[in-house]
Amino acid sequence: MMNGNEIQTIEYARPGEDYISVVDEHLRRAAMLMFWVSVLSGLCVGSGFLVIAYAPGFAILHAIIYGITIVLALLAGRSMAMTQNKVISAKSSQRFILDVLALCGLMIVGIAPLFFYRNSNNISGTSALCIAFGLMAGTTYRHYILYNAIGRSCRQLRLFSIANSMTALGGVKFIYELIWLGCCALTLLSLAMKSFVIQAEFLIVLAYPAFFGCIFFMIIWIWMIIAHFLWARALHRL
Repeated sequence: MMNGNEIQTIEYARPGEDYISVVDEHLRRAAMLMFWVSVLSGLCVGSGFLVIAYAPGFAILHAIIYGITIVLALLAGRSMAMTQNKVISAKSSQRFILDVLALCGLMIVGIAPLFFYRNSNNISGTSALCIAFGLMAGTTYRHYILYNAIGRSCRQLRLFSIANSMTALGGVKFIYELIWLGCCALTLLSLAMKSFVIQAEFLIVLAYPAFFGCIFFMIIWIWMIIAHFLWARALHRL
């Protein structure tokens, strides 16, 4: 294992690729931070159910969990940008824009319940949440970009099982969250425009996958925790 800020060069890239796989403290820190972000992502979903109870204390807890998650995600992104592993730190304007839009959505979801208790008219709050979930649903491609980069890096480090898991996880998160969060956004849109909705059945069709999607997300959540833990542990041992 390398200590301090030393960089361990593992191997040269495959022919035709102009980068070298390295492991440094920035990459190790990013992996560990992403592990905690994966843990908190499930708590973010869980805290949403507490907010449904309309208890102000839960709204505060909800905002705190989202706030910590956002801070750790930003720190992880900073470490990934600083690492000398060029696969991970490669600049991508597309991924940057998607991350910023998703961050805006997360911030809205995190603080929205705090304003619900101050405003008895929930139409504005529902509309804000509709926009937030729309932003998160429309940016799920960022998962595909990120986890593919992690997978390529792991393959260069000969962490093949972790690489396969990360690549598959990115694809699943991209498709599943696009559908799930999209249904959430459309359900909220229908609620915000309930005076104009022609068929109530349309709302029910959207609400079922939006609600029960949380159950299947728990499976993905466990997968995320295990995958990120194994990645962080493997980098720590290199």
